[in-house]
Amino acid sequence: YVKHIPPNMRSDRALLDYFRAVFPPGDVVDARVALDTPQLDRLVAERDAVVHKLERAINVANRKGVRPRHRSLVPQTASASIRTTIRDTLTKVDSIDTYTSQLAALNRSITHRIHRLEQRSGDSRTYDEDPKIVLEESQQSPPSHRSVERTQSSLTPNSDMRSSIRSGRNTGYQALDEHDPLLREIPGTREHIQRVDDMEEGPGPDLSESDAADHHQRRTRDRLPPPASDRWTRTVRSLAAAGTGMVALLSRPEGTRRDAGFVSFRTLTARQSAIQMVHTAAPFTMTVGAAPGPGDIVWKNIGRDHRAELVGKVTGSVLTMTLCLFWTFLTSFVTILGKVDSLVKLLPFLEKWTEKFPQLGSLLLQVEPLILVILISLLSSILLFFAKQEGLVSKSQLQASLFQKLSLFLIVQFFFVKMISSSVLAELQLMINYPREIVDLLARAVPDQSSSFMQYVLVQTFVYLGTEILRLRPILFAWIRSRMGPNLTEKERAQQWLLFRPLCISGESEFATTLANLVLFYSILLVYSVMSPVLNWIMCAVFFLLSMVYRHQVYYIYAPTHETEGNIFPQFVKMVILCIYVAEVTLMGVLGLKKSPVAVGLVFPLLVGTVFFNMYINLEHYRLTHFLPATMSVAEDEKNVGAIDFAALVSGKYLQPSLQKKIVEPESVLEK
Repeated sequence: YVKHIPPNMRSDRALLDYFRAVFPPGDVVDARVALDTPQLDRLVAERDAVVHKLERAINVANRKGVRPRHRSLVPQTASASIRTTIRDTLTKVDSIDTYTSQLAALNRSITHRIHRLEQRSGDSRTYDEDPKIVLEESQQSPPSHRSVERTQSSLTPNSDMRSSIRSGRNTGYQALDEHDPLLREIPGTREHIQRVDDMEEGPGPDLSESDAADHHQRRTRDRLPPPASDRWTRTVRSLAAAGTGMVALLSRPEGTRRDAGFVSFRTLTARQSAIQMVHTAAPFTMTVGAAPGPGDIVWKNIGRDHRAELVGKVTGSVLTMTLCLFWTFLTSFVTILGKVDSLVKLLPFLEKWTEKFPQLGSLLLQVEPLILVILISLLSSILLFFAKQEGLVSKSQLQASLFQKLSLFLIVQFFFVKMISSSVLAELQLMINYPREIVDLLARAVPDQSSSFMQYVLVQTFVYLGTEILRLRPILFAWIRSRMGPNLTEKERAQQWLLFRPLCISGESEFATTLANLVLFYSILLVYSVMSPVLNWIMCAVFFLLSMVYRHQVYYIYAPTHETEGNIFPQFVKMVILCIYVAEVTLMGVLGLKKSPVAVGLVFPLLVGTVFFNMYINLEHYRLTHFLPATMSVAEDEKNVGAIDFAALVSGKYLQPSLQKKIVEPESVLEK
């Protein structure tokens, strides 16, 4: 994945030639620079919706023997000149015919736009060429070791090429006929397509004055909205036109090259060399990293500049810290619920409530850990939203960011805040009456919280593992989907409907949430293993159950849809070392409160040893997790080169989804 590409290299051909000049040309298979295609993306989304509706209509007709109809705002049958003066009427139309005509028009419009983007890119190669041509071309030797700057300047499209592309001449494509009868059957399709096309290109510099005047007249006529049947319709259309103009004004032109792209290599050795190499002398320019899998990419974040990346990271961090401050009060309040006896001593007016409801104290004590479990479930969704603000380019990076935030959050909130608030609340009255004994009271109260944490661990384990192994939520969602969702064909039954998925779609395991909870368990174990030794046996049983259940789920239930490349593992190791620091500092603090300087002195070497161990593994171990060693790369290349068709494997895989399919047809076939 290459980001912050210089302007003179933002084309497929220029990027490909650069890497072929740096590496053996046979090792570089393909290069793709991302494009800004908001209008094409919108048309592709509309086409996907139309295909879904058309397949549904065909399935209904095949199953029930009746062609479905729906109400649509369409012009009555009339000629093109008369149609602009006829009021629209709300009539029922044949769903299959309407959706078929809409799909045909969208396919032609999308094909037209893809061809136009290919021509504007300035590359002689098109996006849909035979992948074998790419490999044959890559195996040719370079002419010479020329300078990269001269290569890129020669590859930049000249002004004549840009003007010929803009004017539509010699592009090998004939524009859509505005009077196509197929377009006339679709409400607003011709006007919509023509209006969007006109925003992108003008009459062209080579047109005569009469042709230019005719072009301007046609644009003016097509932009005029048809007469509306009432004031509401006119208002809606005016707002839609204003919104379209505002989007066109604020967004960049269609087909603008982003400053990021993807390069595919034939060997792991070349790939690892490209990742570890410094490509330019300018900072934050031509940054190369490991590319995520094609299905793992978040395309809307591809090509963000360095300033936008920094703003996203700062925004995510500020939101997380703000939530942490708010969550402190929420966690403290939940912790107070389990300390009714202490509250009664501090607030005597609550004694009437406890006398009226004598079981209230024990009930809240049992409910407290369950409420904490629910808060953690809500917390993961909120932090995931914050992580999305950072503009990460892959889902695996998003999960790694969520794991880091959630782990730190749990350590701070559900360990320190809960431990301190519970300890202070348990001895609050004595602290008020005897302020000189605060140190001794805290020294006794902190170890006593082991029973509360032990209860939380058991509730968390059995609630999570019970719902996980029984699959209660997926079964409930699948049942709702089977009763309310479309179920006419096997394909419909296997598709997600709204938020409800069938059981055949298992989804992915939530590794970030699971490992963050393990980090919290490690914190509790390392802190209280000395203060409360019985907790060691309980945690041993908990880890055994967790290992058994999650191994089963990963092996037999969850399907890995994309490669995470181990992004969470280094952060998990860092979090475990942080837990060791927390445990040692907490133990030294408790021993210091108990006025045991000898014990503190004996624990201090452990803290020093942990510091040196952390410095040692920071030297090389984390670096080895980011890069594949050359010995392993060469060994894999010897096995793969010649045995795998890399042209078919990687060529075109990193093309944007909206540029991949020019024509889409429904899978369902209408039976006669």
